Amino acid sequence: MLLNRAVGEAPAWLNETEAKIASEPELASALGAYRDEYTAREGQTRRAIEALRGMVDKKTPLAALQTLRTGDPRVILVALAGELAGASWVRG
Repeated sequence: MLLNRAVGEAPAWLNETEAKIASEPELASALGAYRDEYTAREGQTRRAIEALRGMVDKKTPLAALQTLRTGDPRVILVALAGELAGASWVRG
């Protein structure tokens, strides 16, 4: 079972940029909005994983994949293969 467009941990650049807010206060509202959206999407991912776990047999592997950002089907297949090779499989 594959969950596409999953959101996990916040990107490292977000914490690094937030650390600069004291010297660049104009970033505060934009970063706050991004953090809020990221938190909401991470929650959606958690709820989707829990819902999927309830729909499939406990032995069915579940992979939560980040968004694949491309329109070329060949690139999508290569990216998907790479994601699956290193995916963290979550058991139901």
